[in-house]
Amino acid sequence: MLVGLDIGTTNIKLWVYDEEGNPIWGTRARTPLEFHESLKEILHPEKLWKTVSKLLGSIPDDVKKKIRAIGISSLGETVFPVRKDGSSMAGLIWYNTITKETYEEFFSRVDPEWIFRKTGLRASWIFSVFKMMYYYRSFKEEMEEIETWLDVSSYIAYILTGDKRMDRCLASRTMLIDLKTGDWCEEILDIANIPGKHLPDIVDSGIPRGTVKADIALDLGFPKDVIVTTAGQDHMTASFPAGVFNLGSVLNSTGTTEAVLWGVDDSVLNTFLKNTIHDFNAGFHVVPHRYYLVDGLPTGGYCIEWFLRKVLRKDFEHLENVRMKTNTVYFFPFLRGIFSNMGAGASFLNLSDETDSDEMLISIIESLSFEVRSMIENLRNLGLEKDYKLIMVGGESLSELVVKIRSNVLGIPVHLLQTSEATTLGAALLAGLSAGLYKDHRDAFERGHRVSKIVYPDRNTDYYEEKYQKYKKLKKELIDLQ
Repeated sequence: MLVGLDIGTTNIKLWVYDEEGNPIWGTRARTPLEFHESLKEILHPEKLWKTVSKLLGSIPDDVKKKIRAIGISSLGETVFPVRKDGSSMAGLIWYNTITKETYEEFFSRVDPEWIFRKTGLRASWIFSVFKMMYYYRSFKEEMEEIETWLDVSSYIAYILTGDKRMDRCLASRTMLIDLKTGDWCEEILDIANIPGKHLPDIVDSGIPRGTVKADIALDLGFPKDVIVTTAGQDHMTASFPAGVFNLGSVLNSTGTTEAVLWGVDDSVLNTFLKNTIHDFNAGFHVVPHRYYLVDGLPTGGYCIEWFLRKVLRKDFEHLENVRMKTNTVYFFPFLRGIFSNMGAGASFLNLSDETDSDEMLISIIESLSFEVRSMIENLRNLGLEKDYKLIMVGGESLSELVVKIRSNVLGIPVHLLQTSEATTLGAALLAGLSAGLYKDHRDAFERGHRVSKIVYPDRNTDYYEEKYQKYKKLKKELIDLQ
């Protein structure tokens, strides 16, 4: 059996699968984020490990004894500075804006287009380089004791096995990787004043990182020789069992963030790096010799959670009682800004004294679909085929209302996998690959890929077309004002 671990911004999910990708047992816990008085939003490494180890230890004994390998996927951009004694300082969570001044100072002396051509990443405060720079500038004495930096997945792999390398897919989100070489870019390291000696070796996702240490295996009740691997960033991990490493498929990965991902080859990547479309970023896929293009919103499904829980004081089950209906309300889902504009904010527009909560909730769902459509139109400009296949995964895919609106706005069928937990499945399949249970990536994918349902758009979608066109105009005017 195989364990897939998904360390997300909101939740940490663990599922055990058999070798055919069938779910056997699962659990979850809240990600132990904290608000630090001076550092703002952080992820504390010891509390993270405590939560992960508790989840691993909770696997039933009869299931646990059959485990062969563990695959770990995680959120991106957050990195831990690991000291020489093995302890670690807290990691700044990816959306932490404390790095704003560092980010602005960096790009006051560096051409964003040069960075883009090197790394495939567009200027944004979220990338790891600015978190690293902030630490070096704010904690000079403490940083002298640092041995290496590790992404979230690699940190857990290090605790389990002692391996101190970084996952290539997650390293793509540091803004320090040269896409042409697949290694650290010394020019950017020099500009950022980050010591190269503090950066670990880089390895592909799905490469064995070692076996679980004897004392940890004993403490958790695990068999001997359980192999551990890292499985990339969550959205990219989810794209693996969805089959989104072929040019004809696109992934809509939903969760705290909303992402659109396209798996591409060298040819498309080279075209992309000529800056023919806006907003998307590139990096190394979890599948060897493939790259991803990804765009997204810092708050996708979180907008729905925010409105349900903080405004309506209701659970997600409330969505089952909401019926589709046309409305004149617009929502702009920028609760944490947008990646290219930290100052953008969320807002409702066109409310009236007759507007009810259902209309407001539907407008939120529509807005997320409008954003997804805008991202896909950018990919169409890069060569995405007209008859592309869209696979939707994550929390939003569990709602019939959300999926139906998504299909209507896009005007195409939406394919749903048998499991909404595509990230844990992808991590488990890559774990199986690292343990030698599959011949290659194609074999692993085919064993785990199952489409359970296809949702088709309604025949008459004029309402969504008209509202989408107006949404685009209003969004531009709103952002220009902020």
